[in-house]
Parts: sequence; structure tokens; C-alpha cells
Amino acid sequence: MSNLIQYIPKLQQGFEECRNHEMSSIWMEENAREDMISWISPRKFIIQSLNVDGLGDYPAGCEAFPTGGFSVENKTYELGFRRSKRFCWKRNDEIDTDGVATASNLLRVFRSRHVNPEVEAFRYSKLANYGIASARATTGKTYTDPQIALKDLRANILKITQTGLWRASDLVIIMDLSLKQSIFNLAGNALSNVDADGNLVNLVNSVDGIPVYEVYSDAMKTGYSYNNGFDGEFGFAAAPDAKQVNWIIIAKSAPVAIVRYDEWKAFDPDSDDLADNWRMTYTMYHDLFVYDSDLDSLWVNTQ
Repeated sequence: MSNLIQYIPKLQQGFEECRNHEMSSIWMEENAREDMISWISPRKFIIQSLNVDGLGDYPAGCEAFPTGGFSVENKTYELGFRRSKRFCWKRNDEIDTDGVATASNLLRVFRSRHVNPEVEAFRYSKLANYGIASARATTGKTYTDPQIALKDLRANILKITQTGLWRASDLVIIMDLSLKQSIFNLAGNALSNVDADGNLVNLVNSVDGIPVYEVYSDAMKTGYSYNNGFDGEFGFAAAPDAKQVNWIIIAKSAPVAIVRYDEWKAFDPDSDDLADNWRMTYTMYHDLFVYDSDLDSLWVNTQ
């Protein structure tokens, strides 16, 4: 067995560590609890949704309690995003390390420069479209005054918290990096607070106690085009009609990022029937969902 095939588990581990370290949306994968997901195929799963009636009056005498009800709905979801790639290089291009050196560098660059950015962009655009589709979005907003941006941000937060179903401590804010810098750098003391000792503290990573996650602007669009690779074009790009997303406010428990497959396979030249090549293939099945019961924790703001 070649060194490369023996080394694949270690390369795969490094590939995953790179994802965990570099991706700002990695926390969304923690919401994909396996105890709540029932897989019925490699791409389809079922989530149970519980609906319960509210309170009734307490009986004055010996009458029976008012009988309420509940219903359990099984809803089927399907992973809609499948991506893959194959790499080949000649046996004679690398003899000393038996394919390992090339593979190691390839995985590192491919993950950092192509896989991670695409997955991030997909997740944030899907969150934005959940908000737009459910009429939980403010659109047509371009901010030049950070004070106005901050005012609108707080107004958007209120649209979620005023229902009483979600507290500010449940939420996170995902914000375009350039807009975040504008708000935090130019808003003066608007984001400052006083600690227990009476010291003025600038809450550079939160607004009213809500954490702010900054995301680079290219990953904060409402839509992207994903190339299939078979026509010579790879990767992704912002869709021609895409809008810039200013921020996304959502309960931290709401976005469910599911990665079903994220796997490399390696083949040595002796097993390649087409050429005397080292060959590696990569497959990723993934998607992001916000369940119906959590949509009221979402608000999106776009240009």
C-alpha cells in the first residue's frame, strides 16, 4: 500500500481541523443534533415538529380540566448541495514522498482558498433568503452614517425580542465586515458601557450584549452561481442580481448546518486504469436549514 493511501486519515484530520479553525460559520454545525435527526436516505432526513395548545381556565369545582391537544408533525428535509473535485498528477512528478507531499499541500490550499469560502457564502446567502422568503427582512438599505445603521440594527433586534419568545441573550448578529468596522469605529460611545467598577468599556464585539460575528463582504450576498466544473469553470461567484447583506440577526440555536459527507479518497498509479497518475477525489454533501419553529428568531437587512 502506498504512503499516500496510508496517510489519508491523517490528511483528512488536518483538512477538518483547517475547516474548524478558519470558518466563521462552524458553530452552525453544532446545531445539527443527531438525536433530533432521523436519516431515511443518504440525503434525506426527518425532523419532528411539536405543536401544543395554550392554557385554559382552572376549574372552579370538580369539573374536568379543559382538555388541550398537541400534534407531532414529521417533516422531511433533503440536502440540496453536492460538490466534488478530482485531482491527478503523474507518478514521476513525485517519487520521494510517494504522493504525500503534493497531496498535503493540495488539501491545505484547496480547503482554505476554495472549499471554506464557498461553504461560508452558501450558508449566509441561504440564511438571507430564509429571511426574505418569510417576510422577515429589511431591504434597500445602504448605510453611510454609522449612527443610522446602529439605530436600524437595534430596531431589527426589537422585531425579534418584542414577541417575548426570544431574548437578546439567545441571539447573534452576523455582520458585513466593512459595515461592522464603520459602526464600531465611528459610533463614538454608542456601543460603550460601564462595568461593575465604573470603568467605561467599549463592547467591540457586541451590540447591547449580543455577540457580533464579522464576515467578509464577498460572503455576504443574497445569491451565488456555482460552477459545475465540467465546462472548465470551477468554484462560485456572486449572482448578477445578488444584493449585499448588511447583517443577519438570528438565534444562535436556529441555523442548522449539516455536513453529511466531507471526504477524500486516494488512488495510487497502480490502481489508475486511465493513466500512470496519483489521483484524489473529494466529495461534500451539505446544506443549511432553519426550521419553521425558529423563523421568528430571524431578521435580515440587505442593500
